[in-house]
Amino acid sequence: MLKAEELRIGNLVMRYSNIMEVSGVSLECADLILLQPNTRVNWRMLYSDIFGIPLTEEWLLKLGFENAIENEGSLPCFKKRNITIAKWIGGKWHAWYKSTDLIKSPQHVHHLQNLHFYLCGEELIISTGE
Repeated sequence: MLKAEELRIGNLVMRYSNIMEVSGVSLECADLILLQPNTRVNWRMLYSDIFGIPLTEEWLLKLGFENAIENEGSLPCFKKRNITIAKWIGGKWHAWYKSTDLIKSPQHVHHLQNLHFYLCGEELIISTGE
């Protein structure tokens, strides 16, 4: 379950197995757009029915991060601009900005979107691979 203060317009979240984009935020619910090809369905959902999308290597690539593993067998590491995201033993993702101290441990796509916007001043968008 998410909280209103976690979300910004444009964040990606999950409702059951559907990926949705936040188009509005209020105290009680969020307005969402279902992201499916050739479909634009708007929904209003209670926060208790909305969940974060777990951050995975696949999602990092979709969001434009590049694989930065230097050695075979190394733990997953991805970079974009001045942000480095790496998975540590135990399976949690950790983020660094400009290779300095650990700044955050984003575990969901919307956390990473908010962090990237705060640090870089631009939105993370899904890469189409074109």
